[in-house]
Amino acid sequence: MADFCDNDFLHCGIPLTERLSAAGRRRRAEYLAGRYAAQLLLQKVGYAGFVLHRNRDRTPLWPADICGTISHARDTALCALHRTFSPDGVGIDVEYLMTSRRAAAVQNAILTSQEAAVLACLPLERRVTLAFSAKESLFKAIYPRLLRPFDFHASEIVSVEASSRLLVMRLCSHLSAAFPKGRCFTAQYRQESDKIITLVHSSNSEVESPRIIQIRPGR
Repeated sequence: MADFCDNDFLHCGIPLTERLSAAGRRRRAEYLAGRYAAQLLLQKVGYAGFVLHRNRDRTPLWPADICGTISHARDTALCALHRTFSPDGVGIDVEYLMTSRRAAAVQNAILTSQEAAVLACLPLERRVTLAFSAKESLFKAIYPRLLRPFDFHASEIVSVEASSRLLVMRLCSHLSAAFPKGRCFTAQYRQESDKIITLVHSSNSEVESPRIIQIRPGR
């Protein structure tokens, strides 16, 4: 999408809303790439031509029997979904590595001292970025079933397996009957040179392989 323009929305069959048209060029390009990734996956599971509108809270309005999740940042957009709507969900997130200065400034807002100890095998930038991304993915997996926000301290990272690239998060607040205090979730993560991708999925349904779109929206 190096030559992104607003006509690309029309070509992809994706609505350009009035609110979005007022956003910056990069924001519009990222949004389009995320929706296009979703469009490709939805087509794969039998929803060719499905228009992904928004709920009132601005979350994507998926087909009734689909759980889906979208993330985008800079030149990367991702989508993952599974085919059966269930009490559990799926969340995906991409984050570019924080600078050392940024990570040091925000680590106490994201990590407890116990979590920092669990992730001590990682450099500061990766430690904080990974925790942020994993908790974002958990939020995306839970929010559509909970329909109310919760903060980073509602969950805690209790273990990480660097060899298998898995970490476990545990709820330390009671969110609902379906999401009680103590419930655990596993996040898969992938590290690249400049970014981290995380995926949280707690249903037994099959997850389609995440679709990743590389974008360069220009300046």
